Amino acid sequence: MSRARRRGKPRRKQTLLAEPIPLADPVTIEGIAEGGKGIARVNGKTLFVAAALTGETVSVSITRRHASYDEAVVTEVLDASAQRQQPPCEFFQQCGGCSLQYQLPAAQIVDKQTILLEQLSRIGRVQPEYVAPPLSGDPWGYRGKARLAVRYSGAKKRVLVGFRSLQGNGVAEMDHCLILDPRVSALITPLAEMMNELEGRERMPQIEVATDSHTVVLVFRHIERLSEQDRQILRE
Repeated sequence: MSRARRRGKPRRKQTLLAEPIPLADPVTIEGIAEGGKGIARVNGKTLFVAAALTGETVSVSITRRHASYDEAVVTEVLDASAQRQQPPCEFFQQCGGCSLQYQLPAAQIVDKQTILLEQLSRIGRVQPEYVAPPLSGDPWGYRGKARLAVRYSGAKKRVLVGFRSLQGNGVAEMDHCLILDPRVSALITPLAEMMNELEGRERMPQIEVATDSHTVVLVFRHIERLSEQDRQILRE
């Protein structure tokens, strides 16, 4: 007896616009969504706005259209929140490693807790009896686990090591990272230079990082067997 083929849910239709479309009128950000995007309403349709904070009035351009919502980016902040700051990282506009540096660290914690409680209520149907104060620490140099992307750039004729680009599937060009453990941040350029010497540099897409107070561990992911020469370079 043949089995009927199971079909997954149809993919929701979305349209990536070739060029962002500016909205004629500014929008007001009503709240914050998962991932840190601001929530606005335009003619009854939900609009998720990257790099916008609750209470702000901003000019935006539409980047993606979906059936039930659209996505946009800020083109100008007309009325800024008191929580807004200048992103400390010089790579913020191109790097996808973190998305909230335009917001003060203490305010980030409040918004993340708000998002968590909203999801517990809406998705999990759970109302906690008590919410403990959030844990917090130094907002810089705290990240001890990460996946660093590796990509050989034919245009630049060298290997890039870092987080994925904010736009597209490339790798952000960077030589340090403010949120990574400083020991790992200091390795970004040496790792890129070493990877550039490997025969298999185009077949090693990722480096996984794990640290504790004494040790830094690097795991090199490769999709083909390494040559003995490459193995020797990695050992050194």
